[in-house]
Amino acid sequence: MKIKQSIVAGLLGWIALAGTVSAHEYFAPNFVLFHPWAVASQDGQTDVPVYFTTREVEEGDRLLRAYSPIAESVAFVSADTQPLEGLELKAGDGEQFFATEPHLLLKGRKQDIHWGRNYPLVLVFEKAGMMNVSISVGTP
Repeated sequence: MKIKQSIVAGLLGWIALAGTVSAHEYFAPNFVLFHPWAVASQDGQTDVPVYFTTREVEEGDRLLRAYSPIAESVAFVSADTQPLEGLELKAGDGEQFFATEPHLLLKGRKQDIHWGRNYPLVLVFEKAGMMNVSISVGTP
């Protein structure tokens, strides 16, 4: 009986850990950047969108630049993929940077982007400075 309880407790611990690992939070002085993610690349696809959410934005900031070794460049685009100079983070509860909103675009991908993997991304904010994050590939 004691062994069975230990196994159940261990499994519940792994399940709880898996839930926390899948959510990637990155903390800046005035906001939280939550779960940068992308969908796996398809054959012939050169540009891959990257999405994320901000939360607890105490003071507005601006995403000025982004870099990733898996792409020639990272662009800021509107919902209809028109180029933008940067992404604004407005003070408030937070914003979603998804397909129907401004978001990032990995341009000229250098390698396949596989489901279930993570890839590096460097974000440079006007006030918060540089933030190293991982792009999770899968569903949000």
